[in-house]
Amino acid sequence: MANQKIQCYVCGSPNLMIPISRVWRNWMHNPQVAFCHNCSLYFLLPKPTEWEIRDHYQHYSRSLSRPQKGLKQLFRKYRSISQYEYIKSRNTSKQNSVLEVGTGEGTLLGIYLHHGSSVFGVELNSHARKRSLIKYGIPTSNQTYSTVDGSYDIVLMSHILEHFHCPREALRHTAEILNPDGLLFIEVPHSPIIPEECSREELEKYLQTDHIYNFRPDNLRMLVEQEGYEVIALDRAFYNIPFSPGQLTRKKIGQALLQGTPPKPGELLFIGTYMLGNLLRLHRPFRILQSLDIPWQGQGDSIRMLARVGNSSQCF
Repeated sequence: MANQKIQCYVCGSPNLMIPISRVWRNWMHNPQVAFCHNCSLYFLLPKPTEWEIRDHYQHYSRSLSRPQKGLKQLFRKYRSISQYEYIKSRNTSKQNSVLEVGTGEGTLLGIYLHHGSSVFGVELNSHARKRSLIKYGIPTSNQTYSTVDGSYDIVLMSHILEHFHCPREALRHTAEILNPDGLLFIEVPHSPIIPEECSREELEKYLQTDHIYNFRPDNLRMLVEQEGYEVIALDRAFYNIPFSPGQLTRKKIGQALLQGTPPKPGELLFIGTYMLGNLLRLHRPFRILQSLDIPWQGQGDSIRMLARVGNSSQCF
């Protein structure tokens, strides 16, 4: 694969490292991971086809024990509460109609429903659609996002943009269905770079996901602004873990909370205190990091963005 013939999906630079890694599960052909030296985007080469992506998520399932499922569901609840509060504190516009792309089991959309919003979700996975209907009464569809019509005050994309075959097309369609002054919320994982923020081994493990793209704040902002949006908030969020554990312990705690993996004895105190504090509402489950430039905190370190359709599209 000739590097000079390939450009970065976001910035267009040919200055790429191919491969920086390879994904050995989820996709056919074990795609390579390219890294852009200019904007620090990671992306798969070749990308899975749209059919392959759709088929993957329609049939996606993970075999988890009951405690693992419970930990993941609790984590999703905490994250959804944090996301709702983040949006509400920065949004002065109405939220009468809300669409979520990639609804999952409906945890975030259920909060909006509870607060009186009219909600609708797009979710490919049949099990997740059934769960969202049973748990929250949320109507969902498995239709392709580009065919969704209507008009919405808020469109939610929580950990979904990185899964699209073409994020640009998703952003363009969102602009078409947002009401005037409508709001787009995006949350994606914040990706580390080597050697500054993690080891080669850590990066290899991090990239073994079904993400087509892995973002950092600057390249996410670049992509969204290229599609004609005005970014009104851009932050990073991480677990509000008490007692400030060391970097290695913090990363292991992040992995345990995100993946539902059983915590080790040295991590139990921190996770137990974190859970208890949230159950008693002694502290918020996530904290906004002081700077976008703080080194990667571990799995669970995420980028949050709010944007509105602004000037005419400056498509790359």
